[in-house]
Amino acid sequence: KSILNMQNIGLVGNADLWYDILNSEIYYTIQGKVRFYLNTEKDNFIDLLYQKGSGAPNFNEGDQFGIGLTVSF
Repeated sequence: KSILNMQNIGLVGNADLWYDILNSEIYYTIQGKVRFYLNTEKDNFIDLLYQKGSGAPNFNEGDQFGIGLTVSF
């Protein structure tokens, strides 16, 4: 069985937007994950992460990349 079967891959994402009334500035963060499920119960997976921008309280600009592993016992 191929691990690249489309039933074993998922996409997860969200975005947040803030508006600073006093300074007329807009801040945002966009986050996305490509999730590779490691079993049929879909409770063990590896995430490849991407984030653009930063949330409160920093509101930094930039790109971040990461990887995560979730294992359930």
